[in-house]
Amino acid sequence: LYQTGQAVAACFTYQNYRQIWEIGGVYTLPNARKHGYGRSVVAAALNFLCQNNLMPRYQVHEGNIASAQLALSLQLKTGLITTHYLKEN
Repeated sequence: LYQTGQAVAACFTYQNYRQIWEIGGVYTLPNARKHGYGRSVVAAALNFLCQNNLMPRYQVHEGNIASAQLALSLQLKTGLITTHYLKEN
């Protein structure tokens, strides 16, 4: 999303498996937050994927309350919750 020629918000999508595409990496410049720009770029990604018969999934880190609220504002429902395990060196 551009404002006066400058990118102020963006997200990316990538194919996870077959028709399943992830939406992630949502970022809004700090001085442009609280204006709905993040919601706008995610809504655009959702629309694009749905129009192309692809299944969108939106990733949210469990501690990212703003991102979870964004998902709820777009009427997204919880679909999958995962836990990652890491090996310490």
